[in-house]
Amino acid sequence: MEIRLSNINEIQGVRDLWTYCFNDSQAYVDFYFKNKYKPEKTMVVEEDGRILSSIHLNQHRLKVSGRDLAISYIVGVSTLAEARGRGFMADLMSSSLYQIRAMDQSFAILMPIDHRLYRRYGFETCYDMQEVKLDIIDLKKFKLDGSFRKAGQDSLGDLVDIYSSAMARYNGAAIRDSKYFSEFIEEMDLEGGHIYICYRDGQPTAYLAYSMDGEDFFVREVYYNDMKAYQSVLKFIFNHNTQCKSVTINTAVDDRLMDILDNPKDASFDLKPFMMARIVDLEKFVEDLDLRLGYENCQAISANIEISDPAIKENNGIFSFEVKSGTLVARKLANLGDEVDTIDASLTINELTAILFAYRSIEEICFRRGLELNENLRALFNFEAKSNHINEYV
Repeated sequence: MEIRLSNINEIQGVRDLWTYCFNDSQAYVDFYFKNKYKPEKTMVVEEDGRILSSIHLNQHRLKVSGRDLAISYIVGVSTLAEARGRGFMADLMSSSLYQIRAMDQSFAILMPIDHRLYRRYGFETCYDMQEVKLDIIDLKKFKLDGSFRKAGQDSLGDLVDIYSSAMARYNGAAIRDSKYFSEFIEEMDLEGGHIYICYRDGQPTAYLAYSMDGEDFFVREVYYNDMKAYQSVLKFIFNHNTQCKSVTINTAVDDRLMDILDNPKDASFDLKPFMMARIVDLEKFVEDLDLRLGYENCQAISANIEISDPAIKENNGIFSFEVKSGTLVARKLANLGDEVDTIDASLTINELTAILFAYRSIEEICFRRGLELNENLRALFNFEAKSNHINEYV
């Protein structure tokens, strides 16, 4: 048994594994392996010439704390039926995380099928999604302010502009370019979906990606520049009322549809955990974030934190967190078990990931764990509250 990066000659074996493990259409599998799959970014377990298990490390860029960072998005975590229960996945996940470190990336993300499976590997929820369900008739009152046109390869720049403008207020959002939207249009077409753009005075103001499943109008994503554009999108949806009776919208946690419906009590607004993240290189991650805390003229603020990481031994230990020239820095002082004069807190890598992603505050973590929170810890992790949002599927 060997764990390693795949090669171009193993595409069929990796593809067969994907087809067996995931309930995707043949058209989508063709799309994925044409546009997304990279053998040199895929970790596999190979035994006697067969691919038994794989993890795909799809490459993205995210804007985290205002910084443009390269990351690996872990997808396609899969094992053939006859190889399950042999412990391959734990070793493959650990090897994949070390491969991400070797790529000089400080963190990774994944969309979990079961959060329990991945918490044991150090991942923690860092993004939520709001799912809105309502009757389509509830959108009748909204007015069109502009016109709609189906997105095509000639409108990639408009999609990039709308998306980039909408993402400016979020933390952790994926950075998308024209290539991304070209593939997104192809993906929606092959899955029977649509992307439409709203224009006002010739300028793009909103877009929505949707499909119609029976009598439900499902919005995979909707982004807009202002509330007039959003209300135009809602009217566009209503104009499908002879085809659909209900609407489901996946949207950001700060979406304001609740505020503009006449009777929001008739709709449901469910907050659902969506994406997990995990730090793979603690010191580099803190450096990458370049978190400026504004304490340049204050006395040194520091704390020693004991970090436990189940998969990456380099993240296990006592780390000194301090402010230097107004910026948070982290430095490993000792390994777990070594004597250190003072330990201010003990955290898991999961908890630290949630804190540094500004998904959970240090106060929340300490309250839940029953830990004492001293003033240095409070000052070091006194981040501005952020709204995290991402909507990538592969």
